[in-house]
Amino acid sequence: MSSSKKYRIGHVARSLGVNSSAIRFWESEFDCLPSRRSERGQRLYTDEDIKKLKLIKYLLHDRKLTIEGVRRQMAENGTDDAVQAMRVTSAMDGITDPGAAGSVPAESHPRAENADSSGGDQAAKNELASVEQELRRLASAMLERAALI
Repeated sequence: MSSSKKYRIGHVARSLGVNSSAIRFWESEFDCLPSRRSERGQRLYTDEDIKKLKLIKYLLHDRKLTIEGVRRQMAENGTDDAVQAMRVTSAMDGITDPGAAGSVPAESHPRAENADSSGGDQAAKNELASVEQELRRLASAMLERAALI
């Protein structure tokens, strides 16, 4: 075996937030996931395998693609472009989720300090909404581009 770190299926499942059975199923459905096993027969996954599993989970659960749709996406685009698009859209989801890690409470936003009570807050909210809309448009364009390549 190579010297790169390998992870057992239970560890990978917990880190992805899925059952081990889901990973075993995905392994049987997607050729890009090799079936590596330890000498004792335990499934082993590399960092590259985990990146592919994250992409599969994202496309199935977040983007609501079918198994065939995920196969097609990965066959046509590989994993690099799709992983980049996944990162962008995942980051955008955190922007609009008030409880997301890294989100900034409105009262601590730098513009909120300078906002006057006569509509400054509304202007900041409108600007934030505009930025969010543009990010979503760009992410959709990236996903569409990835699907066409």
